[in-house]
Amino acid sequence: PCYKWEAAATSGEERDPKRLDTVNEVLADVLSKYPNVTVVPYRERVCTGSDLSTPDLTLRPDGAHLSEDASADLWHDLAPKIVEAIG
Repeated sequence: PCYKWEAAATSGEERDPKRLDTVNEVLADVLSKYPNVTVVPYRERVCTGSDLSTPDLTLRPDGAHLSEDASADLWHDLAPKIVEAIG
């Protein structure tokens, strides 16, 4: 998803929209072959803006990693879904 981690010395490839779209397309294609796989819409959860390209800094203060509270919220949301999925 969106990413902005100033502590990482990169040329910005990790937030290049074309690269992100390509990775997401490849993942979707591969995962579509596994009917029991569910993809969590993580980008919608942690990114803001009309194009979801800006990290929500209230959830990921450094632009990359979830805060402790955001991690706990995500886990509490995902845990029951995981338990249900594995039956």
